[in-house]
Amino acid sequence: MKSIKILLFVFIASLMFASCSNNAKTPSEIAKKIFIAAKNLDFNTIKPYLVKERMDDLEEAEKELTENVEEASRFRNSVKNITFKVISERISEDENSAVVEMRFFYADEDDESRSIDIDFVKIDGEWKVDFNLF
Repeated sequence: MKSIKILLFVFIASLMFASCSNNAKTPSEIAKKIFIAAKNLDFNTIKPYLVKERMDDLEEAEKELTENVEEASRFRNSVKNITFKVISERISEDENSAVVEMRFFYADEDDESRSIDIDFVKIDGEWKVDFNLF
């Protein structure tokens, strides 16, 4: 009986560990992860998920927000009450591109929301964002 409890504990712990993994695999998971990172100005979390062509945009935003403390503070204040939800994930038939529709909710604007489509491409078997976040 004791060994069954231990096995059950190990199984549940491994499921919890797997669900908390930092490795987002689907376009929807990646979209969620990068928008949380963007709200926190966590550029290092975002970088691995971007196509090469969008890296300059991110690095420019990183430089501006790192060098300008006031601007970074304004940015954090403007996004702190924004929440988001994935509305849909559409993967192409060839599975090499995808679009994730996200809806953003602004708590301070009487439940106003805005939807955006985020483009993804698959490069070397991994989903990358082809969208300017900043």
